Amino acid sequence: MTGRSGQIDWYSGSTVYEQPRRLFWGGRCLEVLAVLSRGISPNGAFLKILAADQRCYRLDYDQQQDVWQIIPWG
Repeated sequence: MTGRSGQIDWYSGSTVYEQPRRLFWGGRCLEVLAVLSRGISPNGAFLKILAADQRCYRLDYDQQQDVWQIIPWG
């Protein structure tokens, strides 16, 4: 799924967008080490993740536009 800031590679099991595997962001491919939290936002949903560069990112889903955005977090 492509977002305004990059691209996310997902594992989709019993639900779509179940587990992010990799981020393609800032010209790099980053493995997702852990999902730290999940939640619902007014426009859709979000996940906070830890990537292989040891940085945290927030993945925001805008349901109306069907777009994920990658945001450095913390």
